[in-house]
Amino acid sequence: MVNFFLYYNAFLQLFLIVKCDFACYIIWYIKSVENSSPVPCNECKEHLQQIETLQSEVTKCNSEIKELKVLLRLSPPESMANNSRKDPSQAIPEPTEFEYLKNIIYEYMMGKEPV
Repeated sequence: MVNFFLYYNAFLQLFLIVKCDFACYIIWYIKSVENSSPVPCNECKEHLQQIETLQSEVTKCNSEIKELKVLLRLSPPESMANNSRKDPSQAIPEPTEFEYLKNIIYEYMMGKEPV
């Protein structure tokens, strides 16, 4: 069952990537056609609407891919990737600070007063 889940997730990611690539190809093709030959104004508007819808679909696909990577733990969430120490609850302390806190906890557990 675990293998099925892994294969399904891999297939889903591949599908989303192919879908985004296809949308990018269509956008490129429409732009190249618009640049190569003069088109009546109504058709230009239709093409521009198609381009806008495809671009919004590409951005949605990219956000879905990011969410899936986070869910599958293939990449850290953006809050962990930007370790700017603005939110101390999400950031890992620096090694020296971590060592200091570890020593304080150890001394407390041993019954000594921390220095």
